[in-house]
Amino acid sequence: MKAKIALIFALGVMTGLISGCSRESTPSSVPDSSGGTEPSSLSSSQPSETDAQDTAEIEMPELPGREGDQPLVRLLGTKEELFAFAEWVGTGASYYCQDLTWQLDADIDLEGEPWSPIGPLKNVLDLRDAKTQLEGYDYLIQKITQEKEENPEFYEDMRSYLGFFGTFDGNGHRITGLNVPYENVQCQEDPYTQSGFFAVLGAGSLVRDLHIEGTVQGFGDTGGLAGRGPYGLHTETPAFVIGCSFTGTVELPTGIYRSHGGFGGLIGSTGEDLQIRNSFALADVSGDNNVGGLIGSANNNSEILNCFCRGTVTAVPAFQKEGKLLVSNIGGLTGASYNGTFINCYSDTNLVITAMSGPIGGFIGYHSGQDSGCVYNAQKTGDWGPGYAYPGSNTKFNAIALSPEEMKDPQIFRDLGWDLDVVWQLEEGDISPSLRS
Repeated sequence: MKAKIALIFALGVMTGLISGCSRESTPSSVPDSSGGTEPSSLSSSQPSETDAQDTAEIEMPELPGREGDQPLVRLLGTKEELFAFAEWVGTGASYYCQDLTWQLDADIDLEGEPWSPIGPLKNVLDLRDAKTQLEGYDYLIQKITQEKEENPEFYEDMRSYLGFFGTFDGNGHRITGLNVPYENVQCQEDPYTQSGFFAVLGAGSLVRDLHIEGTVQGFGDTGGLAGRGPYGLHTETPAFVIGCSFTGTVELPTGIYRSHGGFGGLIGSTGEDLQIRNSFALADVSGDNNVGGLIGSANNNSEILNCFCRGTVTAVPAFQKEGKLLVSNIGGLTGASYNGTFINCYSDTNLVITAMSGPIGGFIGYHSGQDSGCVYNAQKTGDWGPGYAYPGSNTKFNAIALSPEEMKDPQIFRDLGWDLDVVWQLEEGDISPSLRS
């Protein structure tokens, strides 16, 4: 199927309709926290002559933004350009243009105008049912009907092709006034809904040096920067978030019976493989399940390095068991870790628990992964301890509880292996470490 649908946009390249997009992504390098590089690329199969006959009439949607000074760079610097970019990604086009870099060249104020998450998965359900004629999806809707007859589970695979693919370079700029109301989160009735500035970060994508301020509501995986990391098929190549932040509010709206996902200040769920480095959240986060100040749920091979959060995590009871309101998997940094890895991270987050609960922790609520060199402010998390380790596993919490005074002590962090010269800074008068620019 990938080869068949890839030609939709490859034809645009061959006929000069668009530059910077190809049916095969160009290998790129993702900088690591020490200045090195890691490969980030996806490859696709060559289309057949039969495919070409089937799809020749489909054209690539017009690229938003402006040409940059460097090849394969598109510039975004206004609210209008940013909305156009979101609409373009929503067509599914970015999957076929993974060698493009989208770069901010100015701060952008969205002025509270309602924002729909970039790359929402409502399209998957529409394609699955082959009922709604979405602009830009004519070919896929035709093909999905055929594929469903051969493979009833095909629509699950389709999620791997949707979301944002490529590089989004915030270039150190800020996007303020973000407002994602619950009404703008597409397909509210479906548990696979994601909410954030981005809905989903696809495999191989990179978001770097982007700082966002605002309010995000959601029902499924919900985060200030992104609702979710990669889905299913292409997770041999992780997604990366490097040098990013979110400041504001992430919340499950009142009156919602029960959420279906994680709620985090930066990321709702890491998905199959999301690497997060040198990033933070200054956020008030509320939800009923898998709720954390930075990440709601860290899954599989995800690694979180040199990250922190400050703010408040509030457990909002939204469902009942035996007549009692419950919340589950609530943590200062992360609500739940299913084989995630945390290195040199901290939580300076207040925990507010208003109902009976499943696992709760000052660092991670429910943990079946690894952590090293991590700490949390014990005064703000009460008597909960670091969290609940998955029974029967080899998981052992290494996160250290610190007092507010100890959170200010540089020597404690140096002894844990933190780099306070290049990565972190902790000066006299600071309440806890912060990341250097």
